[in-house]
Amino acid sequence: MAFTFHHAEPKIWTGPYGRIPGETTVFHVRMHPRKAQMWPLVLMAKDSDLGSCWAVDGPEADELAKTVLKAKGFLGGGSGGEFLINEFGQVLVPSPSGDGRRVYAGRVEGRLRFENPFDPGAAIDLSEDSGLSCGDPWPIPYVGCQYNLAAGGWVYTTLETRDGTTYPRLQSDCTYLIQSLRRIRPTGAVRFIVNPCGLVATKRHDGSQWHPVYVGRVRVGAWFEAEGSCGLNVVPQAATVISRKRR
Repeated sequence: MAFTFHHAEPKIWTGPYGRIPGETTVFHVRMHPRKAQMWPLVLMAKDSDLGSCWAVDGPEADELAKTVLKAKGFLGGGSGGEFLINEFGQVLVPSPSGDGRRVYAGRVEGRLRFENPFDPGAAIDLSEDSGLSCGDPWPIPYVGCQYNLAAGGWVYTTLETRDGTTYPRLQSDCTYLIQSLRRIRPTGAVRFIVNPCGLVATKRHDGSQWHPVYVGRVRVGAWFEAEGSCGLNVVPQAATVISRKRR
């Protein structure tokens, strides 16, 4: 499905916002060096290099950038900045002042494609996982929303409310997800991401460093229910991750 963006007037978001610290785990709007205009991008680490993956050219990407900037202005911010797209396609923009406020700015559908700075002329598709098996190196930007597997064996998210922080759990059977994560991280608590297209990744300790690896794909409809545009009514559902068998 082609990439489309449905913009919305900024509304304060009170739902989960799983932002992992770091520049490579979120989307950005920055000045494009060739277009001389603000444009969406994501940063991708490869070996010791850090590449800028600009969104593939098109009116939808242009509209996404403009909408994020409008949301930043709604929050009193300046030009550019970071944003998240969760696995339901919801575009979530944080306040540039760091005061914890976030807004819902619209919804994306279809294939999110970006230029590959390490392979000029090629494109990165955030929905593409063909040929990958659980535990394989993660070949695309490590961008997505954070979820957690507790050491005790349940999956949860984090929700900040007026009354403090809560940790909604998946209430139904999530055996497949846990088994897939435990193949990579046998013990302890595990932080993982779900990208905007429903792909799941985590990091594995190899020697002295942590490297991102593929886990599987969530089946939307057997996962946390999508929030309304204002982030209300969290309804945990079951979760399933489909891990492809190695070919």
